[in-house]
Amino acid sequence: MTKVNRRWLLARRPQGKATTDDFAYDVRPFAMPDLAEGQILVRTRVFSCAPTMRNWMNESGRSYRASIGLGEPIIGVAAGIVEASRDPRFPVGCGVSAVMRWED
Repeated sequence: MTKVNRRWLLARRPQGKATTDDFAYDVRPFAMPDLAEGQILVRTRVFSCAPTMRNWMNESGRSYRASIGLGEPIIGVAAGIVEASRDPRFPVGCGVSAVMRWED
């Protein structure tokens, strides 16, 4: 069975309120990466949608954080499960939350 990575991408910079036309959905094959010491692989399960994310969709320089590039996954707070780990602080199966990409 081929594994896939589903992603929500920023298709264009929103003008005013964000609309569904500002986003694109992408599915592509996923190959398990070779993790370096201290790295983990997380499968996201929950994405949050916070008002500050709209700032990250603007051109560079309009937010405290780097802008999301066109064609790149949306970034926001998410929660997931560790699928693979080379970090003893995050064993396989534990839950994590962080600012992550909107992708599997």
